[in-house]
Amino acid sequence: MVGFILFIFFLWTISCLSIFKPVLILKISDYFRIKGKVEYTDYAIHSVIFGGVVMFIVSLVLIYFYITDVYVFTYLNYQIS
Repeated sequence: MVGFILFIFFLWTISCLSIFKPVLILKISDYFRIKGKVEYTDYAIHSVIFGGVVMFIVSLVLIYFYITDVYVFTYLNYQIS
């Protein structure tokens, strides 16, 4: 459970950085490859923002299924038996 929560926080951190600081994410990915000044296209920046939004939505879906699986079904099985 702790590992799952840490994984979700990692996804939220990367997605928030991707949404609000896309150039930073692009610079991190180019850190080991490119030397010098690099200009990024609007397509690259918007792709990083879109990826951040997708990661955030996926993390919300994971939390929803985790809550319904662990708490709701466990509680319902306890009440039935």
